[in-house]
Formats: sequence, C-alpha cells, structure tokens
Amino acid sequence: ERVNPDVSRAPQDWALYKEVQEYYEKGMRVPDDVTLLWCDDNWGNVRRLPTAEERKRNGGAGIYYHFDYVGDPRSYKWLNTVPIAKVWEQMNLAYRYGADRIWIVNVGDLKPMEFPIDFFLNMAWNPEKWPKEKISEFTRLWAERQFGPEYAPEIADILAKYTKYNGRRKPELLEPSTYSLVDYQEADRVLAEWKSAVDEAETIIRKLPENRREAFFELVLYPAKASAIVTELYITVGRNHLYATQGRASANELAAEAKQLFQADADLSSYYNHGLAHGKWNHMMDQTHIGYTYWNQPPVNVMPKIEQIEISAAPWMGVAVEGSSLAWPGVTEESTLPQVDVFNQQRRYIDDPLDGAERIARNN
Repeated sequence: ERVNPDVSRAPQDWALYKEVQEYYEKGMRVPDDVTLLWCDDNWGNVRRLPTAEERKRNGGAGIYYHFDYVGDPRSYKWLNTVPIAKVWEQMNLAYRYGADRIWIVNVGDLKPMEFPIDFFLNMAWNPEKWPKEKISEFTRLWAERQFGPEYAPEIADILAKYTKYNGRRKPELLEPSTYSLVDYQEADRVLAEWKSAVDEAETIIRKLPENRREAFFELVLYPAKASAIVTELYITVGRNHLYATQGRASANELAAEAKQLFQADADLSSYYNHGLAHGKWNHMMDQTHIGYTYWNQPPVNVMPKIEQIEISAAPWMGVAVEGSSLAWPGVTEESTLPQVDVFNQQRRYIDDPLDGAERIARNN
C-alpha cells in the first residue's frame, strides 16, 4: 500500500561502501533505476566517481561521506576534524562528475559537527553558490550569524585553523612520536600554532556579550582548546621519553606536566558536560579520545605511558644537538648540527642540560 508497485519508480540506492565496491568492480550489477551511492575512504577522500558510461544510468549516482568514523585503522568520533575546504574539494568533484542524486554524510553526534554539517547541507542545496573562492566567506558569514559581525573574521580564522590542524592528524591518531622533537623544530611549531589559536579564542570570549559566551565555548573555544591540550599532552610525553633516554632530570618534570595535561583534558570535558549552561549538554563530551591501542575506542581515556628516572647526585653537563635523539657524553657517534648556510640562514640549536635539570638553548 505504501510502495509504488512499479519498483523502478521507488527511490532505491546501493551503497558501494568498503568491500561492496569490490563486488561492483568485479561485475555485480543492479537495475538501471537504482542509484549508485559511491563512498569516501572513511577519511574524506572519495574513492570513485561515475564514468561517462555510468553517468547515463537512470538512477544516477550519489555520495556517502564521513565526518565521523568507526572502524579500522582507527575510529575518530570526538570533534570536528574535516576542514570545509577538504569537503568542498571532494564534493565539488562529485558534483562535477554527476554524483548528485543524493548526498549523505555520517556525522556521529550532532553537537561537535554543527559547522561542517551546515556547510555540507548548503553546498548540497546549491553547489554553484559556493565556489572555492567563497569558502572563507562562508566561514565568516557562519561566525557572524552565531556571534555578530564584530569578531566574525577572527572567529572564522580560528574555525579554519583548528579544523586544519585536526585535519593533518586527528586527535585519536596522535602518538608521542607524531611530531618530531629533533628535526625542523616541528613539535614546537605545532604547539605554537595551537597556542596562538587558543589565545585568540580566549581573548574573544572575554569580549563577547554574556549571552553568546556559552555558544562560543561550545562551537569555537572548546574544540580548539581541547584539541590543543591533547596535542600538547602527546608532545610532552614524547619529550619525556626522549629526555629519559638522554638521562635528563627534566624528564621527571615533563612526566608531571603530562599528568597535569591529562587532567586538564578531563576537567575541560567535565565543564562542558556539567558546568556549561547548567549541565544542558551533560554526556555530550563523554567520548573517549586518549589511549587508543587499536581501531576501537578505549573504554576510558588512558594516560599515555611516561618515564621517570633516578637523578644522579653528582653534577654533570651534557650536549644534545638538533637533528639527533642522542646526547653526549655517553655515545660514540660524532655530534653534528644540520646544515647552516649563508643563503638560507637557518636557525639551529644546541641543548646543554646542566646537572640534568637546567636547559640552556643557544641559537646559531
């Protein structure tokens, strides 16, 4: 009674997700009126687009996309980690290749994904309205609609940056070794980027009218600050491991700092759940995100392993150089700084840990 007896006129689709796409590639077919729902690779990259011949099918084609994912090699379900520039790139490809009959996006929990959901739906409604040149304009207009025009450009910049930083490595995939502690000052540069974004967000929330601060915390400050804390946690643990192998007493200080960062993450989530808006969003930030060991989430957040060393009573001085995880004395390899030349004028550093406790940085 509810379904058209002519099934060719009833909307139907075939989701070519994961191994199902292999069935299609090996020759399995469905009636011409069934929409082929092509999928991304679970990481925001569309795996396949319709060929010229497939674009002739009556059922057309669509896309199943992900902002949230549960599966191998690792789930990501905590916060927004897909920059809308990436969404535009992939969905514009889909649109140009005729995969426009239906678009579906897996968002997991709605609450952390308001911004990318809004963009996805606006682009789906009218792809021509949002060319790549207007991506930043969309972000600014979205910020203006939520918080007014005064700080909209700055808020848009924070939104763009925190999703960009999360997009290069999702928080659930971070490890102590993700960002290099010895080459290119990578870890320090990453931390500086996060700190700049969080500082800007904390400055703005103090300036906003009282009735907009809770929304700003939910939509801007929390995802930026929480992501920054988790990034700093893993970098601090990585530095703790490095300094422990070098015999530095400051490894123990870093172990204490890592514990404080782990607690700071818990405290921030607790405030979101219980303090913000008088507990309106209780449990919304219960999602675990620290301590993954395989594809599925840990049942609780798990503090990454830290190292503590016994400090020698006798004073000593060592040397560590950029580009090496070793420390001298104690190894036979020759210490060599990365190249420095008059054209690029690179800044290199030498660490002199004194008595295992003091750090003296010299820039050349």
